[in-house]
Amino acid sequence: MTNFRIGGYLVVAFSLLNLRYQTGHPHVIRNSALIGIPGVFILALTFIASGREFLVTRGGKITALGLGILAVLFALIN
Repeated sequence: MTNFRIGGYLVVAFSLLNLRYQTGHPHVIRNSALIGIPGVFILALTFIASGREFLVTRGGKITALGLGILAVLFALIN
């Protein structure tokens, strides 16, 4: 679970950095939310018992990894 938590924190940090460095740009709140929501979702799953059960499955790992990678790529491209 530690790796998922670190990944969730990483994505949330990217969203906060995006918010700070794009201050004044149009749609910065929307873009930062699009980056941060998957991170908060992954992070929340690590604290909920049924979420932890989901994350240990192969599908859960692929889903969490995919969400994290897409969010980070969006943050880097944006």
